[in-house]
Amino acid sequence: MTQELCEAINQGDPSAFTKAAKRQMAGNTLRRDAVRLAMQGRSTIEEAMRISNQLDET
Repeated sequence: MTQELCEAINQGDPSAFTKAAKRQMAGNTLRRDAVRLAMQGRSTIEEAMRISNQLDET
């Protein structure tokens, strides 16, 4: 959680948070970021798949 995201949350406007998060992700999807973390050993492939599949279902 960065300072920019904290400030966006505190604005009380969900779209402000969404815009700030998209800027920080720089075009990457959550799935790509999860795979990157797994490749770095900071997460597991199973966890990356669980989280990204969970989001696809909603």
